[in-house]
Amino acid sequence: MKRNTVKRNISLALGAALVFGAVPVYAADAVTVNLNGSQMNFDVPPMIENSRTLVPFRKIFEALDCAVSYTKENGAQVVTANRGNKWITLEIGKNEITVDGETKKLDVAPKIVNGRTLVPLRAISEGLDCTVDWSADTKTVDIQKKQGQYAVSSAHISKNITDDKGNILITIAFEYPVIENKDNNAFITAVNEQYKKDAEAAISEAEAEFKDSAAAVLASEGKNYHPMVFTRSFEVSLNQDNLLSITQLDYANTYGAHPNTLKSSKTFNLAENKALTLSEVLGKNAADTDSYVKEKFDAYVKETVGELLEYYQENSEKALSAVNFCLTEDALVLYYNPYDILPYAAGSPEVKVPYADTTIKLALAES
Repeated sequence: MKRNTVKRNISLALGAALVFGAVPVYAADAVTVNLNGSQMNFDVPPMIENSRTLVPFRKIFEALDCAVSYTKENGAQVVTANRGNKWITLEIGKNEITVDGETKKLDVAPKIVNGRTLVPLRAISEGLDCTVDWSADTKTVDIQKKQGQYAVSSAHISKNITDDKGNILITIAFEYPVIENKDNNAFITAVNEQYKKDAEAAISEAEAEFKDSAAAVLASEGKNYHPMVFTRSFEVSLNQDNLLSITQLDYANTYGAHPNTLKSSKTFNLAENKALTLSEVLGKNAADTDSYVKEKFDAYVKETVGELLEYYQENSEKALSAVNFCLTEDALVLYYNPYDILPYAAGSPEVKVPYADTTIKLALAES
């Protein structure tokens, strides 16, 4: 009797695979996922389909320092993750992944299992510039993400703002940096606390400023309404020689003429426990720093968008104080946000100044 039951179950499974053209999904209770040597734990176990490991999307994305949002658009369930300028989009049930605007085919589509959205681990990890190794003998996935001198992890705040009927008006997914602080350094503690406070304040401001207008759009659009979206992420462009440069990216889609992304950067000298100003990086006084910035962007505008020279000239002087900067391994990057000195269509103007081509005095270059 037992043998017949086993045969019948096998036949049903094979029949389902033939009818639906799919390889069965197995709970991979023996599969281990390690991130930089530490084992990851999931509330829904990893699963294997077509020799691909799938894991819960939020856990893996947040472990890889991404801000995550989950939305329903015209019946499609869409997962979006971003880390700095890196954007990844997947649709449940669709064999595609879009990374920074480039769409590629997937062997296995994201799917919902036991109320959790599972995504293909390798495609996600490699899309975020990690290395992935698979050991068939031990059924172990090893993921390595790049690390610098200081370990910088991410903290996350997610919130859905709803109306009295439970309709989602605004979706918020914020990620902010947390600098490792084994020695309880007071300066690093203050920096970490400030990043957290800034994120909490920005969420409160978004709710206060946009909840009523989002409700008005919902009343007008009805079932066609998509929640307003706010995300915050960050990227580390330099993490060596006691210099840590972090750029924060704030994305907002508020039913305006277009979505907008604003950047802001902070560069820290962690040997001297201070945030660096552009004047300190350049080794110039305030007036000479302004002249330096203006000279660089005068040349940039003339070379790249000369037709907008008049617009730029009307805004450049008052925008000097709005210039942002970050450091990379080989260059000082000066940049403005859209509208600061040029129209939105011109994007975010950016000038890279290679260290080798300048007399830039980096804070620790002589130490």
